[in-house]
Amino acid sequence: MACNWKKCCCFCCILMIVFIIALSVAVIVVREYSPKRGIKYEVTDASLTQFNLTSDKILKFNLAVTINVENPNKRSDFHYEKFEAVASYKHDSLMSVSIDPFEVEHKDKHPVSALFKGEQKMSLPNDEVSKMKTSTVYDIVLKLKVKHWAKYATIKIQENMKMACNLKVPLNSNGKSAVKFEVAKCEKA
Repeated sequence: MACNWKKCCCFCCILMIVFIIALSVAVIVVREYSPKRGIKYEVTDASLTQFNLTSDKILKFNLAVTINVENPNKRSDFHYEKFEAVASYKHDSLMSVSIDPFEVEHKDKHPVSALFKGEQKMSLPNDEVSKMKTSTVYDIVLKLKVKHWAKYATIKIQENMKMACNLKVPLNSNGKSAVKFEVAKCEKA
């Protein structure tokens, strides 16, 4: 039995129309459910109650920070499997803190608290040591290493990110500070 070219052409046209409709529906679903904006990270509070350098260049520190994780998207929830914060001063890492897994729902914020308390050998040149001892505000870099995933329709997308937050943290003596901490936005590193 010979194939009629008109039937074959009609079948190809119908198949092409079905393909275009299916592709259009898929694009609409992905655009509707995918995040339009990225997650925002900012350090909303930081308190430095100890920041002393001993004569043998051992830094004793006590730093508490609150990181605000904001999801501005309408439909996508973000699930954090890994959230690690590393505090550093003058290119020397002070300490790393891991945060338990958490979720940030759509149009919501999640505060994350981290405490960095301990001692660390520093590799500061002598001129930096003298500046540090007279300073009342310290430039601390907070590096965030995060692993999160979000589900879009039936697709699960996972992402690893590194962020850097440049902080100017005033030293609190007796619970008081001459300068107020200013909110610091975090940028991709």
